[in-house]
Amino acid sequence: MSKLTGSVCSSDGSQENEPSACPEGMSDEYNSERKNHLTNRGATGNQITLVIVCHWITESEARAMRPAVVTAVLLLASILDTVMAEGVYLDPQFCQQYPAPPCGDGWSRTAPDRCAKLIGVQKNFNDAQAHCRSLNSNLVSIHSEDEMNTLTCLTYHDYHDSKKFWVGAKRSGGVFGFVDGSKFNFDSWSLGEPNNSGGKEECIESVFNSWEYWNDVPCTGVRFFVCAKKM
Repeated sequence: MSKLTGSVCSSDGSQENEPSACPEGMSDEYNSERKNHLTNRGATGNQITLVIVCHWITESEARAMRPAVVTAVLLLASILDTVMAEGVYLDPQFCQQYPAPPCGDGWSRTAPDRCAKLIGVQKNFNDAQAHCRSLNSNLVSIHSEDEMNTLTCLTYHDYHDSKKFWVGAKRSGGVFGFVDGSKFNFDSWSLGEPNNSGGKEECIESVFNSWEYWNDVPCTGVRFFVCAKKM
């Protein structure tokens, strides 16, 4: 058995500077069924390093290993999801699909009947809603994935980066409702959310670096926010 990263293992166990895979025909002592089992991986930023263990196995060994291989694949998928959740690059080409054309006076169209304005200061939930009310609007409610993407890209258009922002919804009686009175008919919860950690997470933040998934958080924290109104 030999480990490699960025090189090929040869039949005598040495390494050659070729692509990261084990060649066919490395040995004819066993059946020519190869399994590349991912046993170690690391991540720095968004770059992921995989260490591949290559070895030859018999058919009976292959049958015995299949559950372990499936487990390894699922584990790798979980690790990749965690790594990507820690930081995701927002592709400008993606946001070209969600231009949010101007409505006038600094507002941008995010839905056929509504316009929104990203407020470039951070406030707690109640203060953010009060600010929106002073503009004859409410913290934004979201009713479709297109609206979700448009609002996420609105932060990118303004800052060339994605920002956490308040979703205009609050928990009451154990259930969430939008503060503008519209029907709570869409959500984008992260896996395991909402979990109301500590029994004090009554508000929702949208976090693009978790793939636009929502997270319930205490209302006392500060976030950027988006006001929206019918226009």
